[in-house]
Amino acid sequence: MVKKELLPVNNEITILQKKILTKKDKIIELNNKKDDLIKKIETYQHKYHLEFKDILSKILYLRQQHTRNTFVRMYSQYKDLSVEYSDYKKQFNKLKEQLQNCKSTHSCEEIKNELSLLIEILYRIKEDFFEIDLKKKKEEWNNSKKEYQNLNDIFNDNNVDTQSYTKDEILELKKTYKKAARLCHPDIVKESLKQDAQELFQELHQAYKEKNITLIQELIKFLSNGDIFSIEEYANDKNILEKDLEKLLFKERKLIDEINFILSDDEFSFVFSINEQTHFNHIREQLNSVLHELLVLEEKPSLDKEQWIKKFVLFANKFKIDTQILPRNIKYIKEIHTLDLSSFQLTYLTATIENLELLTTLNLSSNNLSVLPLELGNLKNLKELNINYNNFKEIPEVVFNIESLEVLKISNNFIKNISADILKLKNLVYLDIGTNLIDILPDSLYQLKRLKHIIAWCNLITHISNKILNFKLIKELNLSGNKIKYLPNEIMQLKTLCIFDVSYNENLSLTQVQKTWMQKFDSSLLGDLFK
Repeated sequence: MVKKELLPVNNEITILQKKILTKKDKIIELNNKKDDLIKKIETYQHKYHLEFKDILSKILYLRQQHTRNTFVRMYSQYKDLSVEYSDYKKQFNKLKEQLQNCKSTHSCEEIKNELSLLIEILYRIKEDFFEIDLKKKKEEWNNSKKEYQNLNDIFNDNNVDTQSYTKDEILELKKTYKKAARLCHPDIVKESLKQDAQELFQELHQAYKEKNITLIQELIKFLSNGDIFSIEEYANDKNILEKDLEKLLFKERKLIDEINFILSDDEFSFVFSINEQTHFNHIREQLNSVLHELLVLEEKPSLDKEQWIKKFVLFANKFKIDTQILPRNIKYIKEIHTLDLSSFQLTYLTATIENLELLTTLNLSSNNLSVLPLELGNLKNLKELNINYNNFKEIPEVVFNIESLEVLKISNNFIKNISADILKLKNLVYLDIGTNLIDILPDSLYQLKRLKHIIAWCNLITHISNKILNFKLIKELNLSGNKIKYLPNEIMQLKTLCIFDVSYNENLSLTQVQKTWMQKFDSSLLGDLFK
C-alpha cells in the first residue's frame, strides 16, 4: 500500500485523505486484475497460434489454391461454352437459310428435325451458362486469399519471445510488474505528469506482455531514483478531496464493470473452463481431418465433374448424341474413376463414355438398356461393371473385350445363354448372373480359375459339370432356385468354399456322403434338404 505522510489537519480531512489513498491502491489492484484476465486470454491465443500455426497455414493455403483452381476451371468452362454456343449458333443459322431455300418436302423435314435438335442443344448450353457463377467463385477465391493473409498477419503480430517460464518465474514477473505499476500508474500521479506517466506505463505493460522481466526491473530502478512520479500533494480543502474521492469511486466502479464484462464473456469463460491439452488434442484432430479432406480434394476429381458427365449422358440418351458433337469441355471429366448412372432410365449409352480413360467402376444398373456401345471396350482400366436390372437378352459382346474386368454384375435381365467368349475375362473374380433364364453353365466358364464368387440363383440351370473342380479359389457358390437334380462329387473337393447355397432346387437328390459334407454349411442355405 502506498504510504504518504498526511498533513496535520482535522480528522474529517484526514479520513478523506486515507480513503483516497486506499481507493488508489484499490484501483491499481483492479487494473492489475484486469490485466491478468486479459493476459490469460492473450496467453491462450498465443499458445493456440504456436500450436496450430503450421497446420492452419497449410489448410488456408490449400483452400486458397482450391478456390483459385475452381475459379480458373469454371472460367475456362465458361469460355469453352461460349465457343461451343457460337459454333452451334452458326450451324443453326446455316440450317435456317437452307430451310428457306428448301424445295423438297422430305429434305425440309430433315432440316426441321436438325433445327429442333440444335435448339435443344443451344438451350442446354444456356442452362450451363446459368449454372456458372463466376462472380461467386471469384468472391470465394478472394475471401480465401484474405483468410490466408490475415492468418499470416496474426502470426507476425504474435512473433514474440516464445521462451517458456516456470511457475515461480511467472509469479516473480507478476510481482515485479505490480511493484512497477504502483510507481507510475496514471491514476496516482499529479495531473501535470499524467501524459508522461501514461507513456511509461504503456512501456511497462508491453514489457509485461512480452515477459521481459529485465526491462521491468530497469524501469523500477529508474522510477525509484528521484521519485519522478511523486504522489500528488493532497489539498486540505474538504470539497476538493470529496470530488477527488468521487472521481476515484467512479473509476473503481468502471473497472469493476470491465472486469465483470470480461468474466462474463464467452471466450473468457471458455478459456477458463477447458482442459487446455485435451482441447488442443481435439482441435488437432479436427484440423487434421479438414487438411485430409483438402488434400483428397486436390487429388480426386471434384463432384461437379461427375455431375457434369451424368447430365451429359442423360442429354445424350435423349437425343442419341455421340462423339461427332462431343462438347469441348469433355477434357474436364477425363480423370473420373467412379461413375454411378444407376436408375437414370437410360435406353442408350453414348459412345462418349470411352473418353473416361481412367474409369475403374461403372454402375449402369436399373435402367432400360439392351445394348452397350462398342467404345466401352476401350476402357482399359475398368474393373467393375454393374448392368443389373436392365433388358439384356445376352451378355453384350463388348463386355468380353474388357479384359481388365474383375467384377461383372448382370443379374435380373433376360439372358438365356452365356457366350463361350466369357473365357476372355481371365481376371474375373466376381460374377453375378442371378435371376435370368440361363439353363446351362458353359465349359468356358469353368476355365476362369480366378473366380471366387459365383451368384447364379433363380435361373433354369439343370446340371453342374464335374469341371467345377477347376475353381480352386472359389469361396461363394449360390445355385439356389434352379432345377438342379444332381451334384458332382467333385464339388466336395472345393477346400476354399465357405458359402454354398442350393436351396429351392425341388428335384435335387443328394447322396448320404454329400448330405454329411453339406452339414458344415449354414443350414438356412440348404432349404428343406434335410427335412
